[in-house]
Amino acid sequence: CAGGDVNEMLLFHGTAERPASDVLAHPQGLDPRFSKGGGFYGHGIYLAEDPSYPIGGRYAHRISGSGGSRVQLLIVKAALGSQQEMGQRISA
Repeated sequence: CAGGDVNEMLLFHGTAERPASDVLAHPQGLDPRFSKGGGFYGHGIYLAEDPSYPIGGRYAHRISGSGGSRVQLLIVKAALGSQQEMGQRISA
């Protein structure tokens, strides 16, 4: 990145029914090989600025016994580097 600005942000990542400690235990961090299928832009790790996006879709595990009112999300500190606009924002 120009001037060494890594453009760090706190973003949200929805997980499947797997303990967060397991998701984060891999030495590579959030490894795209563990993601299910292809996403909107293909296979990879997806992060969202707004937690309503992973919560509103099929991207966050609903915690059993909560009637669907509690979900599992990770808050990830990500170094975005240079960003590229991919078109319109996608809302939940």
